[in-house]
Amino acid sequence: MIEYYLKSNHDKTLQFNRSMEGNICGFQLEDLKQCVNTSKDISKKKTSLNGAERFILAVCHTSSAQYLLENELEYYKLNEQTRIDITHNWQKLFSSILSKQIKLKLVLLPEHPMYGYMIKPSDAHEVVEEALISIDQHSDFELLDLRRVLKTNSQTPECGYYMDPLHYNNLGKSRLTQKIIDSLENNLNLTDLPKIDIINKGHFE
Repeated sequence: MIEYYLKSNHDKTLQFNRSMEGNICGFQLEDLKQCVNTSKDISKKKTSLNGAERFILAVCHTSSAQYLLENELEYYKLNEQTRIDITHNWQKLFSSILSKQIKLKLVLLPEHPMYGYMIKPSDAHEVVEEALISIDQHSDFELLDLRRVLKTNSQTPECGYYMDPLHYNNLGKSRLTQKIIDSLENNLNLTDLPKIDIINKGHFE
């Protein structure tokens, strides 16, 4: 896959943007109990399932999800050595980039609530903080935290930005892309350039 993209037209690769219509507002997925119950309803459908439904079944219609729910177990944490290894690897990557006098902008993206109760370890936030502590004051490093962008200052409910719990839909991609573009324009002071309107540009084909 890497070799293919190295040989391909980079402009075409960068411009590719698959259309992701629809949203998951029709599903109750805010916590593990809701997800398990929703997956049971989906499993009874007689018609073919869409991608979101298949994903929900794969995550919440399982014996492990049912076991967690029935036993009210706390979500797992990384063991100490794993935390150390993850932190070291990220810091090594960041330091390698910055040592070459390359500006580093790290974007933290929003996650569907399913990540919190089913997919990622409960101490993931602490691991991120540990990975960043050695570079957060570096002059060439910038953190763009968009983790709450889809929850605040919007008339659209959070579920309206997701095609499935793993992927943003067109609206979600547009909102996040525009936030990133805005941050670049602010840093470079590109006030004289025309503003890029991702949402109204007919960007998805």
